[in-house]
Amino acid sequence: MEITNIILKKYPKSKILYITPIPTTNKKRDNFNNELKNKLISKFDVNDRIDVLDVGTLLRENSNWAEIYLTGDGLHQNPEGVKKMVKVIGDYFNNK
Repeated sequence: MEITNIILKKYPKSKILYITPIPTTNKKRDNFNNELKNKLISKFDVNDRIDVLDVGTLLRENSNWAEIYLTGDGLHQNPEGVKKMVKVIGDYFNNK
């Protein structure tokens, strides 16, 4: 949160896009990421200069998300995962 405050103050005409973490099969890491995401979103929701793109939730829409979008380590994106993320981010900017 401190970083976003610094950016918003230093660049008063800027807008920030927060992209949520991608899901992981590591339950401990995934729970941490979700808790952090929820805390940040609750702070960001009150600032119209910060948009949230919930990529993590979009990837989870497919019940086989880990097999489709992640490498064998369950953490990093495979080529299909990268393509999906690029599409989601591209769609966001194309609709702005």
